[in-house]
Amino acid sequence: MFITPTIMEAAYNLLLTTPPFRGWKMPPSDDVVFIVLRTDRHSADHSIDSKGRHTIRLSHRKHSTLATVIATIAHEMCHMRDTSKAHHGARWHQLADCVCRHHGFDRGQF
Repeated sequence: MFITPTIMEAAYNLLLTTPPFRGWKMPPSDDVVFIVLRTDRHSADHSIDSKGRHTIRLSHRKHSTLATVIATIAHEMCHMRDTSKAHHGARWHQLADCVCRHHGFDRGQF
């Protein structure tokens, strides 16, 4: 499977319709930049620019199935929701636990 920004956006929109995301007041997909990376150095990341615009980047080399794309987008959405400066701090872990309970993601891989 070759990942595109359109596929990433569709996964994001799907997740927005499900708990816990639908209660989190996440930005609409039109306000998020989706970028496909061509690296095998890391799987994905999330950033916020100086204007508060969110970017999710995902490596096509680390994602060969739709299931991994959806799980990784969900992971990055936890970063979007976590307003602390800690990368994988206590708050992020609480959010990730909640997402994994709702969606059945493997918490050890999340």
